[in-house]
Amino acid sequence: KLQFLYLIVQGRGRGLGTAPVLRPAVACPMDRPHTILDLGTCNTRIGYGGEGAEQPLVFPTLVGEVKSECLQMPMPGKQTHFAGNQVLAKNIRAMLAIKNPMEKSSRGRFDSDALRQLIDYGFDRLDERDTARRLVLIEPTDVTKQEREDLVDFIFNTGGVSELWMASAPACSLFASGRTTGVVLEAGEANAHVVPFLEGHALARGRWVSSKLAGRDVTADLKALLQKNNRLELREELPNHLLQLIKEKHSYISLNKADDEYRADNDPQSLQRFEELPDGRVMELSDERFRCGEIFFNPTANISRGGSTASKTRGIHHIISYCITRCDERLQPKLFNNLVLSGGVTLARGFHARLQKEINVWLNGCEEGMEVKARCKFTKAIQPVTRNDKCVVNHNDRTVCIQTWQGAAVLSRLSSFDALKVTATDVKENGPACVHRKQMAPARKEA
Repeated sequence: KLQFLYLIVQGRGRGLGTAPVLRPAVACPMDRPHTILDLGTCNTRIGYGGEGAEQPLVFPTLVGEVKSECLQMPMPGKQTHFAGNQVLAKNIRAMLAIKNPMEKSSRGRFDSDALRQLIDYGFDRLDERDTARRLVLIEPTDVTKQEREDLVDFIFNTGGVSELWMASAPACSLFASGRTTGVVLEAGEANAHVVPFLEGHALARGRWVSSKLAGRDVTADLKALLQKNNRLELREELPNHLLQLIKEKHSYISLNKADDEYRADNDPQSLQRFEELPDGRVMELSDERFRCGEIFFNPTANISRGGSTASKTRGIHHIISYCITRCDERLQPKLFNNLVLSGGVTLARGFHARLQKEINVWLNGCEEGMEVKARCKFTKAIQPVTRNDKCVVNHNDRTVCIQTWQGAAVLSRLSSFDALKVTATDVKENGPACVHRKQMAPARKEA
């Protein structure tokens, strides 16, 4: 597998905007393993690569600053800034103004101060005192050229990094599954992206498809459903992290919505679950458990956004099918049979089974309301896939959350990976734009 991945990194520029010309392989120094950092919208993962690498540390992508009115109150260690798991501590959370460093501002930029606090917290958790780190940074899928340059400039200005690699999140997920050709569905807290790959290279940006429908919309819809069914007061504000925990614990994706709706009407007790809130109250959940996740396959069911916005969004199975049918007809069967799921949203119970069912229905041309012209054009290019065929790859639930990190760990073991590094000298002589010549996937154009 490593020999095959060597050919991937060595590639011939297929699908890449600017493919690097690799030098002969040089052994990586084993005494200084790479530090791999995956900055997700919901969670951050950090750890060491190399042979025998342990599982990464995982903590929330959150930072908090003590509110001005709480400065006189006793704080642990007299701290005023907190990050990661510190933010979620019950005794201090209410005193903090919390923000997510990976959420872009109105200008489309990351909060550099908050990001620095989060990265420092990760290095402290690793107990890393190295002043010449070899850092592999897994960049967001929808990163623009300017954002990529800003990240490079930020990393080197922060200090402590001598060499930097920018790794593509979908590519790392694909390699972690042991594949080099396929489609990666990366569905996270903020966005969902579908990226096709051929022989280890992401196809041109024009083939990618993105959707704004993601995990946070399910959380918002769960809250709206609870309020609609009088489980919550209309003005009651449950913390977002608590709603997210309830969603992860009790919600699921229905394989047959009609059957679950029948149960909700005729045997509601079979769907009942109870959750104790921090104030001691007990919340009852019933049909909200499956209705909140339905928006992935039927966006018009999204009551938190409203029908007008939801009507402009397509279901996740439509987005995947649309992405694949834009690729070469000869490649389509292989892409459909090598679908890799990545991101926290895909961990929802029943997600992969429902996705496989919906895609197979689409492939067999049985979906109501499908345009006949588009369906006929597709079925001429590819044989219909039956329900027994393996058209969706389901990863172990224990590894999906870290598979992007694992893919970067696999790549970092290759000696040829050194050709993709950016050093402080490169940035000083050529500016941060030099990173575009050593990229695994093209950046998105500015809107």
